[in-house]
Amino acid sequence: MATTIDFQKEAKEALTVLTTKWYNANPPSEYGSAYWIMGSYLWQSANALETILDYQKVTGDTLTFSNTVDGVYNAFDQAFWPGWFGYYDDESWWGISCLKAYQISNNKKWLSLAQKIYVDLQGGWDTKCGGGIWFKRNPKSYPDNFKGDIANELMMVLAGRLYNDSSIENNKEYLQWAEKTWTWMNKLGLIGSQFVIDQLGPDCLPIPEKPWTYTQGVLLGGAIELFKATGDRSYLEQAIKVADAVCEQLIWPSGILREKCELSNPESCDNNAKLFKGIFMRYLQFLYLELITLGTNYKDTTERYKIFIIKNATSLLTNYKNATFGLDWNGGSTVFGPVVQISGINVVIAAIAVTTISPSKFQ
Repeated sequence: MATTIDFQKEAKEALTVLTTKWYNANPPSEYGSAYWIMGSYLWQSANALETILDYQKVTGDTLTFSNTVDGVYNAFDQAFWPGWFGYYDDESWWGISCLKAYQISNNKKWLSLAQKIYVDLQGGWDTKCGGGIWFKRNPKSYPDNFKGDIANELMMVLAGRLYNDSSIENNKEYLQWAEKTWTWMNKLGLIGSQFVIDQLGPDCLPIPEKPWTYTQGVLLGGAIELFKATGDRSYLEQAIKVADAVCEQLIWPSGILREKCELSNPESCDNNAKLFKGIFMRYLQFLYLELITLGTNYKDTTERYKIFIIKNATSLLTNYKNATFGLDWNGGSTVFGPVVQISGINVVIAAIAVTTISPSKFQ
């Protein structure tokens, strides 16, 4: 599929805007910029870090934003202690980013943080609803807390990636955690026939509601790691069902991805929802990259995902100039800011991946 857009150039320029305007390498306080580890941007900041790391991984450019990555480590390491996070999903995002930073840099200081987070997350699991990690650290009871998809999906991704990293010793337990989390989610009905269900009610039954894109995406990540660990393609088949449902149903008539809060009033999308689409695109990219290694049985599927990613990235870059992105990837948005910027950069990075990594198994 031909394209005239230089996605790597566009991603680098957009990341430069992000790290200059909001997520700078030399934060003003001893613990770092408020956008990194303080205030209400804590989990979004972990995704800002992972976005930089994904750019480094897919492009090989590990120098341009290296000062920012180093600055993040210094700020986060000073601030982190087990129990610091009030929400287990926030903590998991940082665990995943720290592990990825280790895998790119081979610096074990990052691995140490990821492993500390993994251990702390286990404290969120108890027997209510037969298992599962709570959303918040406290109280571990309804109605002021709940069990659901995102905290458990993220634990699967983190545990699965720890297991699949051959440089990490004594990792059998990691796979056990990933498998039991998937089994629990599946048994409780959180993994539906098409979409992932957001949460369980106090009766431990799934609460039906319109899906968010990001929770669908993170399940793809858990499925990928479990497939890598076990060779069981049923994980990938479930991931494909979820990805196809999003690409076919959670879209504008133009075929561009949208969040459910955008349908009624984009201004109602909070700083959480503004990031969701980019997270889905990150994990759709990872699913594509896994499937292209498996032969012609997945050729049609990977081509669909490639077209979808490129279409979304092209629409975003065509409709927004000066490397600053809006919420609606069709253009015309009045909603901008650091979280929206992170989301947009993720789809551009996904486009780099699907246009530069050759599916050699198909040739």
